[in-house]
Order: sequence, then C-alpha cells, then structure tokens
Amino acid sequence: MITIGICDDESSVRQHIKELCDGFFAKNSLPYECIEFASGEEFLDYGDDPIDLLFLDVELGGMNGMEVKKIIEQKENVWRIIFVTNYQDVVWDAFGFRTLTFLRKPVNATELEEWLKVALKEMQKNISYGFPIDKGMSYVKLEDIYYFEAAGNYTYLYTKDGKLLVCENLKTCQDKMSGTPILRIHKSYLINMQNVKNWESEQVLLMNDVRFTLGRQYKKEARKIYLEFVKDWTQRRR
Repeated sequence: MITIGICDDESSVRQHIKELCDGFFAKNSLPYECIEFASGEEFLDYGDDPIDLLFLDVELGGMNGMEVKKIIEQKENVWRIIFVTNYQDVVWDAFGFRTLTFLRKPVNATELEEWLKVALKEMQKNISYGFPIDKGMSYVKLEDIYYFEAAGNYTYLYTKDGKLLVCENLKTCQDKMSGTPILRIHKSYLINMQNVKNWESEQVLLMNDVRFTLGRQYKKEARKIYLEFVKDWTQRRR
C-alpha cells in the first residue's frame, strides 16, 4: 500500500489533492493511505514513519517547502516529493533526486494522475538485490545503497541500514549491478549515483556525507556517465 502525504497550509488545497488521489486509486483499484499536514512543522513532528509520496507546498507559512526538503534529505523517510507551487522560479532550488516534479496551483487532475503513474512505476523498479553474507543472503533495495568498498576477496556494502560484509569481490558486485546507477569511481569504490549530493572536479559527496576522491583512471569517464545520468533523470521529470 502506498502512503501519500499532503503538506499545505490551505485546507482547500489539501482537500482538492486528496479528492484527486481518491479518484485515481479507486479507479485503479489500488489501496492507499493519505495523511494531511497543515504546516512544515506539523509534518516534521509526524516522526520517521515512511511516506512514499509527499505533495509539498513551496510557500508554506512558517518553515517553507525548501527548508522542509533539506530536513527530509537528512531523515530519508520520504521516498519522493511533488512540489505544489504558484511560482516556477523555485524549480531549480528544489531540484534533487527525491523531487519528482512541480505542479502549479490549482492542481490539474490529468497532470496529477500522470505523475502518480510515474511514481508507481519507479517504485516497481526499485527492486532488491541479493548479496551473500556469512549467514545466508541479505537483500537490499537499490535506492538504499550508498557505496561498495573493496576488501580483498570480499566487499563492504554501505547502506541506509548500516554496513554489510559481502562474500563477493568488488568486480563481482559491479557485474551484478550492471544496468543500474552503480558507478565505478575508483579501483576500490563503487557508488550509487542516485545518492550523490555533490559532484566536484576531483571529489564526490554522497547523501550520507561520505566524500570520495575520484580515481585518476576513472575520473573522466565517471563524470561523463554521471552527467548523462542527471540529464536523463531530469528529462524524465519534465
């Protein structure tokens, strides 16, 4: 079941979005839960329970939507955000992996349904990968992976839930993750491009604030692949 949050200081806007969501999920015979928040502060007081999709007003009274987004990126309890706004000039300030799109007020039913379909499709793609560990297998969702670190014939896998010692070498892990946003940036490291916070000329910073120096032989190609990834990601959200 998908959990949707609606954070807007106007009750009429929250009700309008909820009615559109009710119609979409009823039409597609899909169960869902909707939770309403009248302010950014109320949303942040909600706790760490996961929300799959958050409709977030940019111009909230008190803490605004941009400030809420920054805290969401640290807490990681929201999977995707759809910003609701009257102003298009905030788009680039709010760009990020968790940002799905922007909808102008009043929210159009057709546009909302299109983006709900995109969100559901991406949820289906976020599959789990199995890694052999000392006692069986451990399954990790793609988006929960931060990076892989070589450890001889083994590999350390760093995820949002902690660190695993995988009974496979780094090359085997790289081959397993072929076709995903997992990228080789150093002879000892693979990173998940989905969780990059900042890419500089010589270094990469991940969402968990771990910083890597790019390997000399990987630097040029890795940057090219990352820029293509960002371009593709942005175009799919237009």
